[in-house]
Order: sequence, then C-alpha cells, then structure tokens
Amino acid sequence: MKHIIGLDIGTNSIGWVLLENNKIKDRGVIIFPIGTNVDKNGIESTKNTERRGYRGASRMLGRYKLRRKVLRKLLEANGFLPDFKALNKLKDIYQSSVLYELRAKAIDEKIPEQEIGRIFLLINKHRGFKSNSKTLAKPDDEDGKVSSGINELKSFIDASNSRTIGEYFHKMHVKSKELFEEGNWHNINEPYDERAKDIEGKFIINNSRGIRKENGRYVGRDMYEKEFELIWNKQKEFYPQLSGSKKEYEDILKLTVPEKREKLLQFKNTFYWQIRHATIFYQRPLKSQKKYIGKCQFETNKQTVPVSSLLFQEFRIWKQLSDLRYSDKIGDIYKNPIPKEWKEKIFEHLQINLKLNLREGRKKDDGSRNTDIMDVLNIANKKQYEFILNNEDEDSYLHGNKTLYAIHSVCGDIKYKELLNGNKLEKLWHILYMAKDDIWLKDTLTWKWNFNDEIASSLVKMGLEDGFGSYSSKVLKKILPFMKDGKDEYDSLVLANYLKAPDEYKEE
Repeated sequence: MKHIIGLDIGTNSIGWVLLENNKIKDRGVIIFPIGTNVDKNGIESTKNTERRGYRGASRMLGRYKLRRKVLRKLLEANGFLPDFKALNKLKDIYQSSVLYELRAKAIDEKIPEQEIGRIFLLINKHRGFKSNSKTLAKPDDEDGKVSSGINELKSFIDASNSRTIGEYFHKMHVKSKELFEEGNWHNINEPYDERAKDIEGKFIINNSRGIRKENGRYVGRDMYEKEFELIWNKQKEFYPQLSGSKKEYEDILKLTVPEKREKLLQFKNTFYWQIRHATIFYQRPLKSQKKYIGKCQFETNKQTVPVSSLLFQEFRIWKQLSDLRYSDKIGDIYKNPIPKEWKEKIFEHLQINLKLNLREGRKKDDGSRNTDIMDVLNIANKKQYEFILNNEDEDSYLHGNKTLYAIHSVCGDIKYKELLNGNKLEKLWHILYMAKDDIWLKDTLTWKWNFNDEIASSLVKMGLEDGFGSYSSKVLKKILPFMKDGKDEYDSLVLANYLKAPDEYKEE
C-alpha cells in the first residue's frame, strides 16, 4: 500500500493531504493563532513586546518602592518623616498648589522638618529622566522626543526667571489662581500650561494638560538635582542634622588619590550622601552583557571583539575601502576598484574623522562645506570621477574611526600625537572600555596619564560605541594585512586559511 503526504506550508497555516494508492484518504489545514497585537491604527506589535513593557513597568515600580522604603527609614531616623495620618485627616490642604508653594519657599526660608521630608519624598517619586548609557558625539544634532520636551521646559523656566522647576510650577499655579478668581479658569489646583499657547501666543484652554507628561512633558534629572541642592543648602543653615553638601563632596574629589579614598569613606556616612547619592538619585549600573557576547565563527574558542576597539574600527574602514568603486566616466561605470595609494590617503583621513562624503559636500550658511573624498584625494576636477559604495545611492558616505575621532576631539591634536607616537592609544581605549566607575577612571586619567581635569572629565563622559563585531581579534590580525594589500574581506579570509577558494567549492 502506497502513501503520499502533500504539505502546503505558509507563514500562518499548514495545509496537508494524505493519498493512499493515489486516492485522497484525508486532508485538512492547521491555522496558527495570530502572534501579534493590532491596535486601532492598524500597527502590529508582538505579544512579547507587550509582555516586555509590562515587565519593565513592574521593575521600575519595584525599584521606586525600594528607594521610598529606604528613604522613609532615613527620614524617620533624623526626624524629617511627615506624620501621614495627621496629614490625611486634613482636607483641602497640601494639594498641588500648596505643595509647589512650599517647594518655592524652601529655597529661600526655613520650613518645618516634616515639610522637608515631604519634598524629598516627592522628588524621589518624580526624579526626572537620565540616560544610563554613554554614546559618542553624533555627526548631526538630533533631538529626540524626550530631549526636545526637556529643552522646551527649560526654556519656559528661564523665561519665567525661575530658579527651580518647583518654583516655576508654583508661578504657574499662581497664574491659574488669578485666572480662576477672574472666572477664566476651571480648576484652582491645576497649573497654567504654557504649552497650550498657539503660534500667535494665544492661550487655548483645550490644549492645557497641566503638569502631566503626556505629549511631551518630560523633565531632566538635572532639574531635580539642582532643586535638591538649593533646598538642602538653605535648610542646612537651620538644621544641623543635614550633614554634608555638594561643595564638600567636590572638594574631596580634588584631593590626591590616597586622601580622596579616605575622605570618601567618611563622607559616605553623611546624611547628604545617604539621601542624595545612595537613595533619591541612585542610578543602577547597567547589567553586564558579557554572557551574550558571541563566539567567533572561525576561532570558536575566542570571543568577538568590541566594536569600539581600535582593531575593529580599523577593519571596518578597510572593509569599506575594499567595497568602494569609482568611475572615470570611460567604459563601464563603477567597476574600478580604488587604487592602493588612494586607499591609504582615505584611511589616514578616516582615522580621526567621523565620516567622509562620497560626493561634493553641500555648502553651509557661512559658505564652507564638509570635506568630501575628492578633497582628500586632491582631485581638482570633481566632475571627472564618481564614487559609490556597495552599489548604494550616490549620497552615501564612509564611516570613520569613531573611537579615535572621540579621543582626538577631546585631547586635541598635540596630545593625540603624543599618544600616537608613544603607542598608547590601544592602552587608553582598554582603560576607557574596562572602567566601571567614573571616579576611578578620572583618577586614573589624572594621576597616571597626566591628563588635565578638563580632558579627563571629557574622556569619562564621552563613552564608546556599543556592540560587538563578527570576528575575534586573532582573525582580524590575520586578515588585516591582506586587506591593506588590496584584497577584500572574502579573499583575505581565504588567504588566512579560514575559507576555501571558490574553485575548491566547485570541486567538492
């Protein structure tokens, strides 16, 4: 008896039929349940995405509650914890307008201990946005949704001559109260929203959203940190329990390394450190991603190199150069590989520059323009040649060495050449990459590398490019000499005995 099964396999279903002696015995279809969620606008998202969002919100809530628990213990131990039972019995008191008035007063005059604790608890709840990642300088100044919202709020604060975000919202509450008494406002407890003004400056009440962060109300962490410092310094004049201050901390950081370590251990016992650094504005360090680093496909016992390493940055430039083609407008277009002497000139330029345009740079407002590939190659007649990378559109560009670009931008040309001639760039990258503590890193750069305070601080802040490459350092060291000699990535891997030549595959 002969059986044949036929399958029709699709992305959302599988159809099947069973033949017995060339006759249909059975058939059917299995339809997979939908794996995505579709919102009212027709935008799809996977169920795992929704689950990840819920898990992230749950973690954030748990961390906030933990900070609040620790903060309440600290406030209670020092006599600053509010009596919540008594406060809850009061009606029409300590509403939004009263609380922001209290925050505005706290930077100029003495307020009760419990009110100080109430302000600290509120700042702990709404402590603003701060990115935990460090990234290199971008070629273009692109403000995202969060950044533009923060900048807009800062402009409102500056225009109102407010010193803190709390004082600004107090002024907005005062304005809404005045409008309420005139009969032109709906809720005395909701602040005036300057975002509701149209282009002509006319206020549109339907666009008012108060303090809510929807549609762009984002606050930077530095705004709350500034308010905290002003309140702390003023109230410290009246309450000796408020030990420690920002100035004391900054003075300790200026000491020599041995003195600094001893003083920091003592300073961490102050109320200021416990409240500010260890609780309210504590930023959890990013978890190590080492376990996710892949193994090299050719050297399976080796891990792939970080993208920010000088070895990978050099490899990426040579890979682009091997893929670069040009046309002299004679014969077949875009079939000519770049000559070796051209590659070397372009490579030297890309070592300390972020990118290189393949076409003539556009003129800026001041009449200048960005450097393009023909400037680097000293080609006077720019209409004589055309360049293209990987058969992409003609407006593409070459990526430079982002790590050396950042170091060169921070250190300057003279210091960079000292590091280059002393073969210290690789070691400097390794220190920047491995550092987990900013204070340790700055001390190392200042005392062991003799950088001045400005350069050391900039190196700490600049960060490095994220991610990992496809090859280990062992593979890159073997194939780079071939790529410098004019071979592309595939041929270099063949010459390094990691891949077989095409003829060998044909024989097999």
